[in-house]
Amino acid sequence: MRKLFSVWLDLRTLDELAYGATSLHRLHPVVKIVVTLVFAAAVTSFHKYEIAGLFPLFCYPVVLFAWGNIPWQPLIRRLLLAAPFALAIGFSNLVFDRTPYVLFGVLTVTGGWLAFVSLLLKFTLTVLAALLLIATTPWPSLVSGLRRMGLPRPLVVQLFFLYRYLTVLLEEVGRVTQAYELRS
Repeated sequence: MRKLFSVWLDLRTLDELAYGATSLHRLHPVVKIVVTLVFAAAVTSFHKYEIAGLFPLFCYPVVLFAWGNIPWQPLIRRLLLAAPFALAIGFSNLVFDRTPYVLFGVLTVTGGWLAFVSLLLKFTLTVLAALLLIATTPWPSLVSGLRRMGLPRPLVVQLFFLYRYLTVLLEEVGRVTQAYELRS
């Protein structure tokens, strides 16, 4: 019950962050969506063994955190919730990619390790960009921006109602869980 309530509070926290008063929050949602998509495309376009080239891209999330006065703790918690999926895929690289890759002339590392680190960096950058988009754009504005970009109306309506009634569903689950705990 407590864990469910904390998840609900986390959803509310992200929603409250979206209604900030900075100039980043006031940008048009379509602009933020397009920039986030371009950033994600740029991040994923790097070679699977590229590590050093990804580090300058961390400037984008850092600038958004500062520009939007966004606290990093709630977003990092969400990032860590999704991290097991990226780790599982990354570990498969360690197993299957055994090609030797020479670094600095003397250090030999397998391609699996390079691909693993690169995948984790790409995951971190893209998920942070998406979370920052959600933390700086209210959900109704984000959904209307997606509609203006040409997403089909039924999909946009589904997204809107899914988010809108997610809190209602979580509250009901909380009540059912509390009733079960009180009866047992």
